Amino acid sequence: MEIKDIKFVEEKKWIMLYYMKRTYGKKSPNQLNYTRMLQMYQHWWNEDLHIDGKKYRKIIAGKKQVRLPVSGIVIDEEYQKYFDNMYEELSSLYQTMNVDQIKEKRMAARNKKRIPLSIRELANEVGYQVQQGSAKYHPYKLTGYQIIHTKGKNKVAGLKFELTLDDVKKWLRNKKRKLELSNN
Repeated sequence: MEIKDIKFVEEKKWIMLYYMKRTYGKKSPNQLNYTRMLQMYQHWWNEDLHIDGKKYRKIIAGKKQVRLPVSGIVIDEEYQKYFDNMYEELSSLYQTMNVDQIKEKRMAARNKKRIPLSIRELANEVGYQVQQGSAKYHPYKLTGYQIIHTKGKNKVAGLKFELTLDDVKKWLRNKKRKLELSNN
């Protein structure tokens, strides 16, 4: 994965800015805190960061999630530049925009594509459903897609609504192919 492969970049920027302005805007209205922003980005979208050339993931011990602290992390140079550029862009907007303006921009950046009928039918054939994230009710969530199992309602892919329609199609086609092979 490279920087160009990071999905929902604009939406992530507006989510970060909205969260920071709502949470810390009264305490520090003029300056965006770099460390806090990196911690939030790491917490929400850690799969975007690479450390020592490897994709960074949270360590999951049983059901508890253990996060590595930001202070001990050295992000690859390419990803550090990506984050620094994002910080520079957002810090200037942080000073000039209020929470309502930021929320308006965040809603404009959301994914408005509905789930096509063909994908819903394909998902139903293999025993899954596709859901889309909602920015209206959850402004901190991405508005991509996730796949859940029809029976148990367990999330099986796109846990943070980070899948695109192409990702969903590939996942469902692979699952269908595996089912067909196992039935033969």
